[in-house]
Amino acid sequence: MQFGPKQRNDTAAYTLLALLDLQADAPWANAQALLRGITPIIEFIAETYGNRYAPNTRETIRDDAVKFFVEEGLLLRNPDDPNRPTNSGKTANQIEPHLVVRIR
Repeated sequence: MQFGPKQRNDTAAYTLLALLDLQADAPWANAQALLRGITPIIEFIAETYGNRYAPNTRETIRDDAVKFFVEEGLLLRNPDDPNRPTNSGKTANQIEPHLVVRIR
């Protein structure tokens, strides 16, 4: 992927793996297009990769990874409810499903 330096970092990589629901050493063929909010992303990263982010890093993950991925068309924001406000605690993100098929 041809992302700029701001998105070529551990946080963005872990965020992408969380949104693809990929475990360590799992093949790309296992990629999924699950809905995940920022807190579930942080929890997945901690449980799966042992990298713990403080709760106050939600904005960093949102601004440095999720927002950029949405703008680039890699993620969908609230595909289950497009009328949900972006600042809702229920905001969820999903990898564009047709991209997951290409990854596999």
